[in-house]
Formats: sequence, C-alpha cells, structure tokens
Amino acid sequence: GGGGDSSSSSSSPWVPWEGALISSTSRLTLPLDAVMLPPGAEGVGAPRVVVALQAGPGSLARQIAGWVDAKVGAMSVKLM
Repeated sequence: GGGGDSSSSSSSPWVPWEGALISSTSRLTLPLDAVMLPPGAEGVGAPRVVVALQAGPGSLARQIAGWVDAKVGAMSVKLM
C-alpha cells in the first residue's frame, strides 16, 4: 500500500488488473501490491491514481512468482 492522495475510478483502465509483477535477474519475479500513477496520467487535471493489487499468498501474481522460482531452481546447477 501507499500513502498520500489516492483515488480510483471505475472508468480507469487500471481497475480490472488482478496483479502485476516486476521481473529482474536478482529477484526473478516480485509481485506488486499497488500501482501508482502520477497526477494527470489519465488526462489533464486527473488526480493521482493508486490501484491496490492482489499480492498475497493465494494471488495469481504470487503463484506466478512461485512457479518461476521453482522452474529456475529446478534448472539451476550448483557451482560449488
């Protein structure tokens, strides 16, 4: 979650999202608990939009992160 001003509108393209991930070589996949758009991102004068996402243990994003971790672990070779 985040602080500050927040709003979301049912007309926002961000509302129907169930989850989101960031991918990197060090973390593989990291589920996000929110997406924040700066003021005006949805049009001139639009307020900041903070959209809460599902990132808990049963969420799709967490399931994908677990699947990626398992696949990488299964295909990795221990060097030492």
